[in-house]
Amino acid sequence: MKNLLKFIFAVPTGAIGGWFFGFIILSFGLFIGRGGSRGPGVEDFGYWNPNTIFILSGFYGMPLGAIVFPVGYFVFLRGVPISKAIIYTSIGTLLGGLLGALIAPTAAALIGVLGFILAAHLANSTRRA
Repeated sequence: MKNLLKFIFAVPTGAIGGWFFGFIILSFGLFIGRGGSRGPGVEDFGYWNPNTIFILSGFYGMPLGAIVFPVGYFVFLRGVPISKAIIYTSIGTLLGGLLGALIAPTAAALIGVLGFILAAHLANSTRRA
């Protein structure tokens, strides 16, 4: 029963976290010039504005977070308190995603997930026995 409650909590937590960190990462991508604009008045197809970023982060980040966080929690972090898991994986996802945003939006998502996995491994290796 306790694991079921953790899973029920982990799904919306991952979804909200995915949306939030996706928004930060995509905003950073826009800030560094990866948003489809080549200058004032010259916009590529799919030009990103804050509304587009909000929608895209929900479209990509929310389902990714809703899947990756619960699975990662039960695979890598079963014995780690959920608060510690959230802190570590949030930092890992954000750092990985920001690093990936320097390359491309798709790389931001993939490297963000890699950052999540590395942070989960770190959180699991630092837990008390």
